[in-house]
Amino acid sequence: MRYSDRISGLFLLVFGLFVLLHSLRTLPLGTKYEPEAGLFPFLIGIVMTGLALAMVIQAFQEKVQKLPQLGSHWRKIPFSAAGILFYIFFLESGGFLLCTFLFVLFYLKAIERVRWAGSLLFSISTVFATYFSLNYLLGVPL
Repeated sequence: MRYSDRISGLFLLVFGLFVLLHSLRTLPLGTKYEPEAGLFPFLIGIVMTGLALAMVIQAFQEKVQKLPQLGSHWRKIPFSAAGILFYIFFLESGGFLLCTFLFVLFYLKAIERVRWAGSLLFSISTVFATYFSLNYLLGVPL
């Protein structure tokens, strides 16, 4: 395990306990047949705390490994940020279909280096699947 796994595990453990205790103090749980607003945050707190506890135990049982060097992968971060900013700024004027298609295509070509055929096929299928899901299944107007 890496040193960062220890830190993130401890952070998630504290956060899970916070969610668990906060849901108990502020929201009613209800009953088995009539759940109230605090039940799902309480259950999420239990799951988060349990998973974080398992992560912390595992992280402290193994030897600490050095963090891997990023190498040339750090260059993907500014490109990803630029793509997201483009998507945010042009979504309203360019429309959902065009901006989503261009964003997915840019990500696959510029960042992940996928071939043109695969990039185009995946971009088109992503746009149509997302549009169908949001517009027809969920009723969200785009």
